Amino acid sequence: MAKITPKKPEIPSKTIRSITDLSIAIVKGKAEISNLNEKLKKLKATLERQELDLGQILSENQIGDGIHVAGCLLPKVKEQVKIYIKAGVSPQKINEWLRDQGLLNVTPNHQSMNSQVKQWEALGNEIPKNLFNVQERTSVTILNGPKYLRQLEQEKITNER
Repeated sequence: MAKITPKKPEIPSKTIRSITDLSIAIVKGKAEISNLNEKLKKLKATLERQELDLGQILSENQIGDGIHVAGCLLPKVKEQVKIYIKAGVSPQKINEWLRDQGLLNVTPNHQSMNSQVKQWEALGNEIPKNLFNVQERTSVTILNGPKYLRQLEQEKITNER
């Protein structure tokens, strides 16, 4: 017996044009998003390097509290130390260690444990590497950024006149 295939309905040319246009727009849109994501990744890496460089310059010159530049910008540096419990270390073991050091006066949450261990280290003690991971990081903030950008925009408008 011969197999009968159903006849496909005729698709109007206007519908085909819409399908074509939308398909092309979607492919181009996805390609543009991919390009923008790549540019964003590169820009973030560049900014991260610049922040590290700025933080190093401020720290080396002992101006971590900031210095006014470009009229109103105030870059500042802050040294941060985060203390994390190592993976696989039980809360009981941490509580026992804190108690042995005379640090456990409350049930510790991450913030209180972090501050207690930092105080203990500030007294000249060493943080046990078998219990904690210590992450040191320099962060840079630049105050008055929006004000600076408004000034630039205002100067641009003034110069165009």
